[in-house]
Amino acid sequence: MTTVVLGLLSVVVLVKLGPLHGLSATLVSCLIIGVMWAPNMGGTVAEWLGGFYTGGKAEVEATPIYSYATAKLNRGDVRGAIAEIQMQLERFPDDYQGLMMLARVHVERENRLAEAEEILERLGSDERYGANRQASAWMQLADWRLKYGLNAAGAKEALEQVERRFPGTEAGFIAVQRLAHLAPQELVDERSQNRVVEAVVGPVDLGLRKPTGLAAAPGPDPAQTAAELVEHLQVHPQDFEARMRLAGIYCDHYGRADLAIDQLEQLTNLAEQPAKNVVASLNRIADIQIELLTDVDAAKKTLGRIAERYPESAAAATAMSRIQYLGLEAKGRRAGGLLKIGTYEQNIGLNGNRPRAQG
Repeated sequence: MTTVVLGLLSVVVLVKLGPLHGLSATLVSCLIIGVMWAPNMGGTVAEWLGGFYTGGKAEVEATPIYSYATAKLNRGDVRGAIAEIQMQLERFPDDYQGLMMLARVHVERENRLAEAEEILERLGSDERYGANRQASAWMQLADWRLKYGLNAAGAKEALEQVERRFPGTEAGFIAVQRLAHLAPQELVDERSQNRVVEAVVGPVDLGLRKPTGLAAAPGPDPAQTAAELVEHLQVHPQDFEARMRLAGIYCDHYGRADLAIDQLEQLTNLAEQPAKNVVASLNRIADIQIELLTDVDAAKKTLGRIAERYPESAAAATAMSRIQYLGLEAKGRRAGGLLKIGTYEQNIGLNGNRPRAQG
């Protein structure tokens, strides 16, 4: 207000008394205004410059601090660390990091699995934490139930929670894979027993003995392994590892490119399949098309599907680079001779048991 009054007074003096007095009045007004505004302008400039280092007057959001708890854990002060974590959780009761840290201390430092289970079940069931964190909590619960509780049934229940709650996601796919390879309770109990194995003393002069002509122990029967994999896949049709192994047997033992490619195509059609698995399946199909079918054009089309499915990715760039040298690759692979395909009339496929693609 004072600035406005001084400005009007200078105008009146200029009009009434002429330019000379008006100029004098204006200079006096400017001097007074400068004295009045100098502190505010200086403070404003100083605040503006200091904001580059301090963040200005923006309010800093409070976050929990767990460094003190970590330091106490490193010193072996478990109770002190728990007290620090709980202190932070009193201020931030729903903090995911703090709750996970508390659960980990309970199970890993105090062998209190029940308390850890209660926390993880809470995190896994609360939708506010989002699908990734929920799934991570259930996965961790499965690990701890197996490792500390020797509870295969409990681990299976936790993994089934992920499969049921997050279908069609990568977390759901991983849960399915783990369920397919989860050890039964009997095996877990057997491994947990501390059995004493008596050491058998062998011959001490083995290096001086003549060769006995004994052949090395035979490996697993591919036909039997294939039958077991077929049976396994009927129960766990989305098991990536088992289906890749079965495709390998069809290719390497039976020389059946069609059956091998069929298994691999089933993997590529699963909507929840991670990109790295799809890329591995398509590359393996291209290998078979070159090795068994000597069909370079088909291999090029297969590798082209990687670029179409994952454009501008590292996998796409690798696939396109491989396409340029497929001719040389085919010659190199075929240099060792053509694999003879025998006559196999037995049923070695998953007739009618293809996993249904979800799209």
